[in-house]
Amino acid sequence: MAYGVRGAYKLTVGEVVGDIQSIANGAPLTIRPEAGITWVIERIAYGGACVITITDGTLSDTIDTLTIAGVISKGNYRISHERYILVTNSSGGAATFEYSGYVVNA
Repeated sequence: MAYGVRGAYKLTVGEVVGDIQSIANGAPLTIRPEAGITWVIERIAYGGACVITITDGTLSDTIDTLTIAGVISKGNYRISHERYILVTNSSGGAATFEYSGYVVNA
């Protein structure tokens, strides 16, 4: 889980959040702030085929099913600890996934 730009400190409103990870096939990159914090995710980059979903841990809805590497920019997905995004790698091998956004409530 990302804290600001690679630092473990209390986030403030307007601060940039993001992370980049190599994800194994079939595994998700979880984009989820800590409890009580809300983020807006503007960009999701995917290094291969993947399924992007928004979930509350019980129910989920597919945002997109992608078959090649690419990027979603200006996504403006408002997420919280209770409602977050999973980017599940379906490329057949490990791939790099990244996201960035900002804090709107801390």
